[in-house]
Amino acid sequence: MRPEVGDLGRVDGSGYRFFVKLPHATSGRPASALGMSTLALLLVAFGLRAHDLGTQSLWYDEGWSAHVASLPVWQGLLETAGAGHTHPPGYYLLLKAWITVAGDSEFALRYLSVLVGVLLVALGSALAARLFGRRAG
Repeated sequence: MRPEVGDLGRVDGSGYRFFVKLPHATSGRPASALGMSTLALLLVAFGLRAHDLGTQSLWYDEGWSAHVASLPVWQGLLETAGAGHTHPPGYYLLLKAWITVAGDSEFALRYLSVLVGVLLVALGSALAARLFGRRAG
C-alpha cells in the first residue's frame, strides 16, 4: 500500500510501517462544516459558563473551596479527609495551583471550572464522534 501525499509514516518495534492520514487542517484545505459546528458548540459552552462569572459573591461551597485551597497543602488534605466531604483532594490541589496563577477573585476562582467544563464538552464531542461517527461529534 502506497501512502498518499500528506501521510505520515512511523515504524513501531515490530518493524512494520504504519501510515496515518494527517488532518485536513494541516494540508491547507478549509475547515469542514462539522469542524465549524464543533467550534461553535465550544464557543457557546464557553459563553454560557463565562457570562456574569464575577458578578455574584461566592456561594458557601465556593468559599469553602477557596478556604481549603488557601491552606498549606497538608492541612488542606487533612481538612478534606473526613467522610462528609464530597470533593476529592485533587480538586483543592488543582485550585491551589490555579490561585497562584490567576489570583483569588470570584472571577478567577470560578474560571477554573469554566475551563474544565469547556474541556469536558470538547472531550464529550470527541467521544461521540469516535463512538457514533463524525457527524455525532
